[in-house]
Amino acid sequence: MSSSGGLPVRILIWSAARPILKFFVVMGFGAFLARKNILTLSGSRSLASIIILLAYPCLLFSNIVSSVDDSTLGNLGLMTVAAILLTILGYLFGVLVRKLAKPPKIFSNGCVMATTMGNWGDLPLAVISSIGEYAPFNRGDTAIGIAYVSAFLCFANIYFFLIGYRMIASDFASSKQADRQEHDVDLSEPQIHNDAGDIASKASKADAISLTELGADPESRKARYSSPGTDAHDETHIAEHTHTDNVVVVDVELEPPRSSQEEPSKAAGSWAAFKSASLRGKFDMIFTPKVKALLKGLFSPANSSIFVALILALIPATKGLFVYSPSVVNQNLGNEPVFKFLLEASNYIGQVGPPLGLVNLGAALGRLSRNTLLPWRISISVALVRLVILPVIGIALTQLLSTQLMWIPQQDKMLRFVLMFMAICPTAGSTVYFTQMLNPTGRADEIASVVLVQYILAFVTMTAGMVVILYLLS
Repeated sequence: MSSSGGLPVRILIWSAARPILKFFVVMGFGAFLARKNILTLSGSRSLASIIILLAYPCLLFSNIVSSVDDSTLGNLGLMTVAAILLTILGYLFGVLVRKLAKPPKIFSNGCVMATTMGNWGDLPLAVISSIGEYAPFNRGDTAIGIAYVSAFLCFANIYFFLIGYRMIASDFASSKQADRQEHDVDLSEPQIHNDAGDIASKASKADAISLTELGADPESRKARYSSPGTDAHDETHIAEHTHTDNVVVVDVELEPPRSSQEEPSKAAGSWAAFKSASLRGKFDMIFTPKVKALLKGLFSPANSSIFVALILALIPATKGLFVYSPSVVNQNLGNEPVFKFLLEASNYIGQVGPPLGLVNLGAALGRLSRNTLLPWRISISVALVRLVILPVIGIALTQLLSTQLMWIPQQDKMLRFVLMFMAICPTAGSTVYFTQMLNPTGRADEIASVVLVQYILAFVTMTAGMVVILYLLS
């Protein structure tokens, strides 16, 4: 029995099941390592950092530089539109699930994010790497497929750091630690303190001085405004620029005048400190938490890699430094591109990203116990959206745009495959890691139980979806 394109149905089924089986085996190893406490929670976090900060940026860079040019740029824009549409649909269905399934308060917004954020990293990269060189695709389609995935990843990063992480953090708003993490956009960098900030902080805590106090003797004023442990250097001058109902007081002297040689240097230091504090205040007014979140999403490691790679790939002179081009020839190196070794090194590092991502995802699921599972109405509702409703919409819409409206080129099978495959992906495993990071207890039982149920069902639904997609492409 054959499909309409000539491929036997058994080959279609095996072609669809093979990559699914492969990444479930890899996830199984991750679960085993977690159960044996070989891959600990702290180890998983470190591994996730390596994947996000190094492996995926290298993988995206090497594939974009080698495969993207002027002819494929429009397709990347189409991928971005598809990512936005899938995100909006997932969010709307998530709000509906929250209303009908009534999840616990600690998982209220997490439930919405579970239907919104699909696994647009580990799974598509692993699947494309497995089948990109086999029928019905052409040789070299693996690289362009990974480049198409980069458009989804770019938008997903922006969406998550601008909206997603705040929604997850709001479920834990009752905790002081979660509240601090919600307002701190950069969750990984240590806090940095400087002298200017300390002086400004002390100045802001000073009370306004009434007109009668201005005549008091310096020692009594010093006793009022100094505290144990305060450095003498910081006590010299405190500029109070606070407008009160009665008075505005500036440059209140807390100590008797010192020598004429010391006063200018101390006054200059005080003025410089307050000037720095004023600039910091203006900086904070411009770069609000939302602006910082947007910039963090725009210039995350993966996105920065994408932007740099696109610039290099779209300029023939720079692209020829990495990939062979007749217009850029170096006879001294045997016509080899000068920076070909950098591209090869980037690809070499990037290849570890998909398997390590699956290992880490399996480890997160392997740490779950039966007692941590959510009620079935919640898990099944989320699974219904991600594994049934969105796949039907995504596959049907792609077919409509490619075969009826002709908006998507039918001959670009990898483009059509990526558009349809992204719709059948379950919830992103990264939601588990970020929930662990935002939850004061460090646990993520609710989202992990939802993801576990989905990935058990996904073995069947994704295989069926892959059969349908490959049948339509063959």
